[in-house]
Amino acid sequence: DSAVARERLLGIAGIGEWTVGYALLRAFKDPDAFPAGDVALLRAAQRLGIAETAKALAATAEGWRPWRAYMVMHLWRAGSGGG
Repeated sequence: DSAVARERLLGIAGIGEWTVGYALLRAFKDPDAFPAGDVALLRAAQRLGIAETAKALAATAEGWRPWRAYMVMHLWRAGSGGG
């Protein structure tokens, strides 16, 4: 369960929101995982005119629920010049 994993991971010293979001996306295959604060994600969103700040991106991402991880993958790919 992603919620349980989130709580347990956040309880470990040195693990923050980005790491948890990334782990949920990759290891737990959570379709709604969102690694907030990811610099590459924000840069891609800026380049595509989706959001200019991390706060604005997080707000916009609320509209992508429950499939935010798919948009994350799309933005990472677009940000790398791959599509």
